[in-house]
Amino acid sequence: MKDLRVKRISAEVQRVLSNALYKDLQDPRIDPVRTAIIDVEVMNDLSHAKVYVSVIGDEEVKKDTLEGFKKAEGFLKKEISEGVDLRHIPDLVFILDESSERGARIEEIIRELQDEED
Repeated sequence: MKDLRVKRISAEVQRVLSNALYKDLQDPRIDPVRTAIIDVEVMNDLSHAKVYVSVIGDEEVKKDTLEGFKKAEGFLKKEISEGVDLRHIPDLVFILDESSERGARIEEIIRELQDEED
């Protein structure tokens, strides 16, 4: 039962953060067109939440985007407090998720191998 509650809270936090990303964040380092909240993993004790962020761009853009999110943590926690019914708002830890880039690279390699066979 507890796991289901934590999953529901994680999904709600992800929804709130995604909405804030596209509507409310004003930091110029965070480009909502190149950035997505991929997943949120709230710990069982609700003290921390890992926020997995995907960013399209070079390493400098990714680094700047993560810095922008860290700077906006207070604002984002306020958004969570207004959008999710919790007594304690978890601290946010932003993690760069590069799985989509790895997947695209794997697809590219597969296409290259298929082209070589033809």
